[in-house]
Order: sequence, then C-alpha cells, then structure tokens
Amino acid sequence: PAQLRRLGNADLQRLAAECAKSPGVVLAERNLGHYITYATDCTVIGNNFILTDQHLRKLDETELLLRLPIEALRRTDPPIHYLVTALPDDLF
Repeated sequence: PAQLRRLGNADLQRLAAECAKSPGVVLAERNLGHYITYATDCTVIGNNFILTDQHLRKLDETELLLRLPIEALRRTDPPIHYLVTALPDDLF
C-alpha cells in the first residue's frame, strides 16, 4: 500500500502553481478541501464547510470517489484533474 505523507504549505504552493496553469477539480480528503479552495484556483468536490444538504451530499460523493480504483476515477464526470492523497499538516 502507498504511504500517505503529510500535506504542507510547500505542497499547497505546488498545487496552486499547477492550478494556475490548468484549473480543474481536485479530489482530496474533506479536511483538506477548505485549504485547497483557499490556496488554489482549483475547485474541490467537498470540504468541511457544511451549510446545506448539498454540502452533505458532496461529502458523501467525496468519500465514494476516494474509494474508487484509479481507472474508475479517470471516467468521472466532471473529470478529476488532481488527486491529493495526503494527510493535513500544519498548513498555515
């Protein structure tokens, strides 16, 4: 199994640079969603900012997508442009 490493500010800066060149959808664990939205020009499917039922559905969608094999992720609509497989760290 792949080892998860911590996501730090330098990782977010690299993702921000990639998103600036080619914005798209980022699939990441829900605790990272807000940081990615704040730090990049990309969008996330779900994060912990929950105000409506739609936000709850997006969290369920995120959990479902994170369980899919990579081949299935390549066929999602909308397409997943970036996959972040890391744990949150001291980001800011």
